[in-house]
Amino acid sequence: MPGHDAPGPELVRRERESAAEEPGELPGAAGLLEAQTNVLAALTPGATFESVAGVVVVQARRLFGASHAVVMDLSGETARVVACSSDHMRVGEIHGRNVATDGNPSLIEAIRDGSAHIIPDLAASAERLPPIEADALRSGLRCMMRAPIFGSQGEFRGVLSVGSPVPGAFGEAEAERIEGLARVVSVVAERAELLV
Repeated sequence: MPGHDAPGPELVRRERESAAEEPGELPGAAGLLEAQTNVLAALTPGATFESVAGVVVVQARRLFGASHAVVMDLSGETARVVACSSDHMRVGEIHGRNVATDGNPSLIEAIRDGSAHIIPDLAASAERLPPIEADALRSGLRCMMRAPIFGSQGEFRGVLSVGSPVPGAFGEAEAERIEGLARVVSVVAERAELLV
């Protein structure tokens, strides 16, 4: 047809690469929507923050292919495990830890701004890790990702944390998804506060 050239090999290659990339994004977005829906569906009459957080950790493990997920209340001096699903750590290894001395105060301050935080490889800074992260590394976790949970008045309440034994398992796309899931957890926390 005059004026219309057949697509060149470079254009065809770019279109194929673009098509190959797009399906990878859809399962992530669809997975987040499914996880959020399942968490909100657990918010039934009589549900507690703890019961819904149990659904959250299962959904977080599925969404990120993680081998560790925990919802922690960090509003007091000691960490309170609200829900945990882990192949690496037991609740007793996390619960009751002193937030200021065993945790990572600079990380908590960074998370308070509302964004997720990724530690791509715990082993890369093994000698400088605070006690809780050193324990995570010893348990076999290498990559950690956390997002903040806020209460009904917008105050920092805790974190949703996931982990993997694979260094660099989480990136920018996963950070956006954990922030989205943590926002749903914040809604659940708010509802739990208002019903008390």
